[in-house]
Amino acid sequence: MNRRLFYQYGVLLPASPYGHAGQGLAQNVSAGRMGLLPETRVVEDDIEEFDVDGIRMIFQNTPRTEAPSEMNTYLPDMKALWMAENVSNVIHNIYTLRGAQVRDALAWSKYISRAYHLFGQEADVMFGSHSWPRWGSECIQEVLRGQRDQYAHLNNQVLHLANQGVTINQIHNVYQQPDNLKQEWFTRGYHGSMEHNSRGVWMRYLGFWDANPTMLIPLSPEDSAPLYVDMMGGSKKIIKRGKKLFNDGKYRHAQEILTKLVWTESDNKPARALLADVWEQIGYQQENPGLRNSFLAGAYELRNGIPTGSSANSLGPDMIAAMSTELFLNFIGIRMDSRKAEGLNFSINLITPDNGEKFAIDRPMQR
Repeated sequence: MNRRLFYQYGVLLPASPYGHAGQGLAQNVSAGRMGLLPETRVVEDDIEEFDVDGIRMIFQNTPRTEAPSEMNTYLPDMKALWMAENVSNVIHNIYTLRGAQVRDALAWSKYISRAYHLFGQEADVMFGSHSWPRWGSECIQEVLRGQRDQYAHLNNQVLHLANQGVTINQIHNVYQQPDNLKQEWFTRGYHGSMEHNSRGVWMRYLGFWDANPTMLIPLSPEDSAPLYVDMMGGSKKIIKRGKKLFNDGKYRHAQEILTKLVWTESDNKPARALLADVWEQIGYQQENPGLRNSFLAGAYELRNGIPTGSSANSLGPDMIAAMSTELFLNFIGIRMDSRKAEGLNFSINLITPDNGEKFAIDRPMQR
């Protein structure tokens, strides 16, 4: 995920009209090591009310929305509604390009609807984790309804189209926002795009396969690309056609063939430069900053290699210390290269002395 941050957030792109120009929810993500404050109380019920430092708060649990564990909070004495990251002044990510489990757009919509009926008609101000507050009951209700409707429409229309035979490799070119939502700036894709969100909904319910058997066990791109390059007549013909497509403004067509060439001849500087030109033009056309940054970051790397500098680090001691023992063991299992442990035969009984937890790490199956 840290590597993919370079693309979605353009973390190390130069800040300029031709580079990083903003990130929807903020200007950019923080660089350096992340910290984490341990919880002092866990909200477990659907609706739970208690005082925090003398302030009365009503918590609405909203799991599977912007995060696996998320909640909205209403401060009734102030008539202030905090919608966390469930309602920003943009449409959020159902599938986030940095990599995460696909979120539940339908559940997201229903939780916003419940917040609307529980608190939205009483609140005088609504604010969130990102962006500015919204003032006045009428404005708050308008935003809540619009966001509720967009997430519901995304979920329902994508699945409707899937049932008509539209695949994961077509849905982003077929799904369209309804006009009434398209005209409201707070339901536009300034953080989560309609293109990658629609593919995310499709993937959540139906997975990666588009029902074409060829795509079940495809060749890796470095193995398949030479076949295309050979059939297209080699690098000179591809670059010539790529330049023609570029000049005609058919940038997505151009990237189709130029990507094959760069996979085949990774040191082909003219091919890399032309593909970088293509990706820049696609990036400049994007309203969504995640898409823009991804194309511009790809172009930057084709020309300059992977950028260096201070970026986000989510593996600091605060993060590790906050893990449960089971989660830490899962973490070790992912960090370990199992190929290097192949053939080892032992078992471990682990007892943590501070809390008495017991874990059995069993020996692998042996032939």
